[in-house]
Amino acid sequence: MKIISKSEVQKIINMTDTLEYVEKVFVEYAAGKTVMPPRPVINVEDHHGSLLIMPAYIPGSQALGVKVVSVYPDNRAKNIRTIFAMLVLNDASTGEPIAIMDAEVITAYRTGAISGVAAKYLALEDADTVAIWGAGVQGRQQLVAICAVRKIKKIFVFDVNPPGRDKFVEEMKALLGIEVVGCDNEDEAMSQSQIIITATTSATPIITGKKLQPGTFISAVGGSTSQKQEIPEHIVGSATIIVDGYGAALKDAGDLLIPISKGIITEKSVKGDLGEVVTGKVKRSNKEEIILFKTVGLALQDICVAPHIYKKALEMGLGTEVSMS
Repeated sequence: MKIISKSEVQKIINMTDTLEYVEKVFVEYAAGKTVMPPRPVINVEDHHGSLLIMPAYIPGSQALGVKVVSVYPDNRAKNIRTIFAMLVLNDASTGEPIAIMDAEVITAYRTGAISGVAAKYLALEDADTVAIWGAGVQGRQQLVAICAVRKIKKIFVFDVNPPGRDKFVEEMKALLGIEVVGCDNEDEAMSQSQIIITATTSATPIITGKKLQPGTFISAVGGSTSQKQEIPEHIVGSATIIVDGYGAALKDAGDLLIPISKGIITEKSVKGDLGEVVTGKVKRSNKEEIILFKTVGLALQDICVAPHIYKKALEMGLGTEVSMS
């Protein structure tokens, strides 16, 4: 069995391939050709954290495995990263574990990729300005993915940690080669942005949406548990709602569950899932429609990437061999 470290995964993975893998697996998902049981979530309330267990099987690519991820927002104050993740990849024909790999980088890339795929189909064709909340690992790959599917010219960045935000701004300027600015004025950013991304660990809404433009595409990727809410209810109540998967979103997405509990929307307010979008069943209706894409993360996104990481590791001589016997 191979142990593939975070630094080794970073040497292998790229956004172009990840976008392709994620889009393809949602076509399979829409056709009912994947197996993905509901993910258990363990809320560790005394430490304000959660543990998620995410298994999946993709028969088409014989990809079988499980990701275990923890989310502890309070770790930021301890100078410890807030998300830890590992993935176990199995041989689908025997069940034998063939690899254990660090999945923090995979999580960032596949989460960026799902926003990228959604934006490819749902954002306005001429969208060229982005406002993003969250200048962390997730935020970086969100922007890389969005810039891969739209010709972005300017990015506004918001974060609760100004020094961290400013460092992120400089890194993204160098990486993307476009205008990236730190911002504290939401109205200024929203009056110019056609794409909004929220990638935080906040438990309460982080935007007001007062200057939201007609046709805006919003990708809400934080708030992946039922108690967390990044998007204000008036936006949720007025937007066209698309989710990554009905079951997962209606079980774990606080951005939807909290408004549902208040009678602002119902489960039937969800227009479609990403599988229906990529297969053309669900589309943008007009240029004025505000679309909220809510993702809580599906195991399929991780498991579709993992075999490629494993194969490349073998080709490149990466990973450490260990015996389970």
